Amino acid sequence: MYKRQAVPPEPMETIRATLEAELGGPVEQFFDDFPSETVAAASIGQVLKARVKGTDEWVAVKVQRADILRTIKADIKIMKDLSRLLARAFDSIERFDPEGTVEEFGIMVVRELDYTLEARNIQRFSDNMASVQGVRLPKLYLGLSTGKVLTTEYIDGVALDELNAPDAPDLDRDPLIKALSAAFIKQIFVDGFFHADPHHGNLMVDREGQIVLIDLGAVGYLDATTREEVIDFYMAMMSGDEESAAVAMVDICGSSLGKVNLSRLSQDLRDYLDYLDLRGKGVDLDKGINQKVVDILLRNGLNPPTSYVLLDRTMMHIEFVARSLDPKLDYMAMARSNLGMVARERLMPDRK
Repeated sequence: MYKRQAVPPEPMETIRATLEAELGGPVEQFFDDFPSETVAAASIGQVLKARVKGTDEWVAVKVQRADILRTIKADIKIMKDLSRLLARAFDSIERFDPEGTVEEFGIMVVRELDYTLEARNIQRFSDNMASVQGVRLPKLYLGLSTGKVLTTEYIDGVALDELNAPDAPDLDRDPLIKALSAAFIKQIFVDGFFHADPHHGNLMVDREGQIVLIDLGAVGYLDATTREEVIDFYMAMMSGDEESAAVAMVDICGSSLGKVNLSRLSQDLRDYLDYLDLRGKGVDLDKGINQKVVDILLRNGLNPPTSYVLLDRTMMHIEFVARSLDPKLDYMAMARSNLGMVARERLMPDRK
């Protein structure tokens, strides 16, 4: 687990200094078997494997890089300056509000730097996923976590993209796909609170065959109104009703029916459904027209909200992960099999 070094880690003395400043004492006061090197490193932080002092509990200790906030703020400023220049130079992209998009991106990235938010995300996901069989969250160690340090259970397992490795556990893929689908259907359509970066490396499988969601700094939210509109859209799409889907999407984008060519939008959505149907039958379309809902919306003069763009990206991640586990998977059929959960939830009078 955590054998990913996207970028070189900081020197160990720098990591120890951050840990000791955050926890308020020498690392030996809190951990046994403290390592001399990291097990994973990324642009924002790095992960170490250690043992909680006086116990047999192994933990993953994520330590934020020193001065990363200053670096990110400088990068965002540069991006905003560039977005202004592009908007002035090309009138056609001004309606997409590139500066506003960069601003929202910056807010999301800066939020990821506050590990107390990620800790709360873990707690909330733990509650939300309790009813989903085959999916869990790592145990959280709040007493060993701060704004720049996050300590969680060390998962003894492998990432989903490592299941084909020679030493990987021999697991039945079908239960993994069903658990993954049920988890994200519930997160998106029931809870309105979803893991927004579910790539292979953030989806582990433990030795009991359970999927463990990790790296929960990036999350997406759907308010009650948007969630209802999104449900209307996907239910219409899955029932093959492109006209109703088009109307729902206009609502999601906050536009009015009179400003949109509904006939053209409906036809584009029908083409997209045909594309999904062919791909579900095993036709290789990746080298042809690779349709995306967001592209269809932009082509029809609709500007989807950031929450929906994040949702669409998340769903593409999940589809990619599911297909890597079963290349012959009918993704639409898998999604339809979970619609009962959404329908039941809609009938509950006390639904949040």
